[in-house]
Amino acid sequence: MDSQESSDRIQYPPFCELCLTKFSTNQNAQIHFKGVQHYNRIMVMRLKSDKPDGFFCEICCCELNTQLVLEQHKQSPKHLKKHAAYIEIMQLKEEYLRSNNNINN
Repeated sequence: MDSQESSDRIQYPPFCELCLTKFSTNQNAQIHFKGVQHYNRIMVMRLKSDKPDGFFCEICCCELNTQLVLEQHKQSPKHLKKHAAYIEIMQLKEEYLRSNNNINN
């Protein structure tokens, strides 16, 4: 079996918690998880974890200059839209984990 075949057999979750994205097929999930955008977001989060000082919005994956700017950012339409997506993804994650626990038990 080659690496492509083994890669195709991996069951990916129907969402990406980090990128706040849902997938309709396993193939779409596979493309996303192997993609540049996902990889770049991982790198930004790793860099941020190495540098805990500062003001960072984990939902939007962006660094801000002050606490005031962070608070203003959290009221912005862009952040609120991503926050709604975050809540939806967390619900999907909970359902996904619950269904996998039922399958494995």
